[in-house]
Amino acid sequence: MEQQRGFATRAIHGARFHGPGKGQPIVFPLFQTASFAFASAEEQAEVGGGREAGFAYSRVNNPTTDAFHRVLADLEGGAAALSFASGIAAIHAAMVAVVGAGEHIVATQQVYGGTYNLLSRTLPRFGITHTFADLGRDVLQSWHGGAGSARAGRGGAYARRAASGGQHIRHPVPGTSAR
Repeated sequence: MEQQRGFATRAIHGARFHGPGKGQPIVFPLFQTASFAFASAEEQAEVGGGREAGFAYSRVNNPTTDAFHRVLADLEGGAAALSFASGIAAIHAAMVAVVGAGEHIVATQQVYGGTYNLLSRTLPRFGITHTFADLGRDVLQSWHGGAGSARAGRGGAYARRAASGGQHIRHPVPGTSAR
């Protein structure tokens, strides 16, 4: 019976690299390259176009970030993972994953400055509007039910989908249990 590896072991040794021959590296190597070699332009087009597995250009993906994503997904118990070069890139990706043109975001007034600029300047250019709500202590306590768990129908930010007849999509407040 194989012993279950712990969190720290999986974090350090979770990614494996299998190069040619014997004497494999203990730690996954860093691939410091921007481009990759192909047998033909057609082969590169297939990989670059996402029709065939592989790596075409490091800004899109490379073996190092691929290994990082696999380890992160394993550590978090997820099917897959993503990483971003900055926090605002992650915030932007999360927002546009759930809203689009003609839709509305309601956010707290107490947002990070980059998020404020994203909501106030960038997203409106793409037809996404916003409202900053005052989520003072009373509102936040009501979300948590005073005892740390979210009440049914409460919690989170709301995005209004105008294109779908005004359906509200609920996104739970982190650290609460949405019902």
